[in-house]
Amino acid sequence: MMYSEDDEYTVHVKAQVMTRDDSSGGWVPLGGGGVSVVGVRQDQARPAYSIYGRRMTDCSVSSSRLVVFLT
Repeated sequence: MMYSEDDEYTVHVKAQVMTRDDSSGGWVPLGGGGVSVVGVRQDQARPAYSIYGRRMTDCSVSSSRLVVFLT
């Protein structure tokens, strides 16, 4: 999936993308850190949301997830 500022995301935010580190029991920056633009969009075909993040400094993908809600 490609991300563009023009994509119809429900929300865009600037955020530090974090991941859970089970060895320390805390949260750590994903992929070395850096601020990302993160967008959330509802999937119209099914009960799901896509979450996509692009790091601002080098435009690398920092997060790309599909969250599906089962009914």
